[in-house]
Amino acid sequence: MIGQLRHRVTFKSPVSALDEGGGQSIVWQDGPTVWARITAQGGGEIVRAAEIVPAAGYRLTIRYRTDITAAMRAGFGAKLLEIDAVYDPQGDQSFLYVDCHEASTP
Repeated sequence: MIGQLRHRVTFKSPVSALDEGGGQSIVWQDGPTVWARITAQGGGEIVRAAEIVPAAGYRLTIRYRTDITAAMRAGFGAKLLEIDAVYDPQGDQSFLYVDCHEASTP
C-alpha cells in the first residue's frame, strides 16, 4: 500500500480573518502536506444554494494521523476538495480514508 501513496496533498484549515468592512470571513490556511492515494469514487449531485450541482467524489488514503478533520479541505494540483468523512477503515491506526467531493468555491 505504501508504494501507492503517490500524490502530494495539502490539507487546509479554516481560519477566521477580519475583512475590509470590519466583519469576519473564512480563509484557508495550509496545514500538513502528505502523500496520498487518490481514488475516484464516481459522481453524484449535491444541493447547494437551492440548486442541484454535479459533484465528483474521491477517496484519499493516507497514513494514519490525528490532525485531519472533516472541517478541513484538501488540495492537490488544481483541485480543491471538501472533506465529507475521515475514518480508520480497519481500526488499527495504520491508514485513514478521507472521503471528499470537489469544492465549488476556492
